[in-house]
Amino acid sequence: MPKFHEKYPGVEIKILEAPTSRLDTALSNGEIDLMISLVPFSNNDVECVKLVNEEFLMLIPDKILDTYFPTNKEKVLERLKNNLDLSLLKECPFLMLNSENRVRMIADKVLGQNSVKPKVVVELDNIGTLLELARKGMGITFYPHTLQSFSASDKFEGFHVIKVPYGKTQAIGVGYLKSRF
Repeated sequence: MPKFHEKYPGVEIKILEAPTSRLDTALSNGEIDLMISLVPFSNNDVECVKLVNEEFLMLIPDKILDTYFPTNKEKVLERLKNNLDLSLLKECPFLMLNSENRVRMIADKVLGQNSVKPKVVVELDNIGTLLELARKGMGITFYPHTLQSFSASDKFEGFHVIKVPYGKTQAIGVGYLKSRF
């Protein structure tokens, strides 16, 4: 079986994982040719092809609910699911992506609309690491729903999953500079 580079000579694939703002800059500066991210892209010179609509999930570990709501866990969950009263979580620890990441920006906006200034105990660039820390019960985190389909079906075992309504439909898309191609 031929290797990729033998089948497609002159094609080089490099992957840059970075906060959204860094990817925007890399695309604009020609450091990368394509960007996969939440749309819309911030640069008007970027052509976008939407791939899939995105939902945002708040993952609340059982351990957090047991610790912060030992006597009324079920009532808290019902209020969160029925009217997304995030103010209930104001004393809980949060695990968040870097502030330059678009998922984090959306999480901050949703929390702010509910008058919650999260107690961020961990801030990272890697969403997979955040998920594993949350699985250990270290805090609540936000997660794009589409990432679940790229992994095992038990990905959210041990979590209570709350769909986070966000004012406008979000989508994941591929972007490239109009002027380059």
